[in-house]
Amino acid sequence: SILLFLSSIIGIAYSVFIVNYFMGVGNQSMASGSDIVRQIGGLIAVTFVTPHVVLVSLAAVANGVAWYINNGWVALTSSVLYLIAGLIFIIYLPFIILPMILSFIGFMRVNYKKSKKKLA
Repeated sequence: SILLFLSSIIGIAYSVFIVNYFMGVGNQSMASGSDIVRQIGGLIAVTFVTPHVVLVSLAAVANGVAWYINNGWVALTSSVLYLIAGLIFIIYLPFIILPMILSFIGFMRVNYKKSKKKLA
């Protein structure tokens, strides 16, 4: 389903964005001359966001795999990974709602097409 492909592209783009953003935060806080409080704050921020980034990246890869092999269960897995990533770091939930919804719809479409083929 094309929806799985779109969801994968959006998820990969978001993953690249958030990794680049927090790499900048980590590098900026570790720059020479910055005080210890800023360094600790930057490291805490990166530590809190890491599980969210990992789950979103896994979901985007699973979406790509689901699209490539046309498998509904992999699409459902990626949808659930998006959901868990949003619940872990709820501030960034609005950024992953679209790929999550596209994954769920893609899952339903793939399973619907497969069930039509079994009946025919």
